Amino acid sequence: MTLGTFMFAVQASSDSVTFQTDVPQLDKLKKKVILIVKARQDKNVEITDANIGKEVMMMEVNRQILENLYLICQVRPTP
Repeated sequence: MTLGTFMFAVQASSDSVTFQTDVPQLDKLKKKVILIVKARQDKNVEITDANIGKEVMMMEVNRQILENLYLICQVRPTP
């Protein structure tokens, strides 16, 4: 599995999820996203079933937290 630093799992419908490396636009966000973060920046480490617990962190981020992050980072949502 190839993974940059961040990946977002966004609910696309009641039974499907999309994965993206760009921060989700607020107007596309329903209630929350799952933020998947690569723990180490070592690009030579391949993520496998055996090491995923050590190499990846997952966090649930709700809309309010994401809105606050947009404000703090001064990321302007695309109209």
